[in-house]
Amino acid sequence: MEDNKIRISRVNSKVEYPANFLFIGAMNPCPCGNLLNHNRECRCNELEIQRYKNRLSDPFLDRIDLNVVMQSVATEDKPSYSSKELHKMVVEAHIFAKNRGQESFNAKLNDKETEKFCLLDDEAQRTLDMAISRFDLSFRSIKKVQKVARSIADLSTCRVIEKNHLLEALSFRRR
Repeated sequence: MEDNKIRISRVNSKVEYPANFLFIGAMNPCPCGNLLNHNRECRCNELEIQRYKNRLSDPFLDRIDLNVVMQSVATEDKPSYSSKELHKMVVEAHIFAKNRGQESFNAKLNDKETEKFCLLDDEAQRTLDMAISRFDLSFRSIKKVQKVARSIADLSTCRVIEKNHLLEALSFRRR
């Protein structure tokens, strides 16, 4: 996924294809799908839920930038932003990144570009250092957190990643 290539290896040959894509996945919270549902009762026990979650390996999950647990939506809930407002914010964030001299999307930054464009203020750096030791983040996870924090900072048109951007990015890591 990170190399934008698919490699197929067979006994006598290896083939490589270009594959630049955006991976989006969804998973129920448990085998029956009712764990977070307020209207239905979950039929799964803890062991079944844990087995279900363990079907995805840690190395695979480590390659996913955002992990969001969706809750049931009540009919009286109103969204914070309209689709039109969100679209405008995203376009403005892309323009902000382009004006910074960035050629690619934040998620596609290589390590050198990440160091150049994902600058953290002192407080954010201390927070990241604490998160690295507390959550035992891999190098890949650190870079992903920085890139997500960069996107959050771009939405706020902040040149430097601040502590609140980093904390929000950390909240999107899998638990």
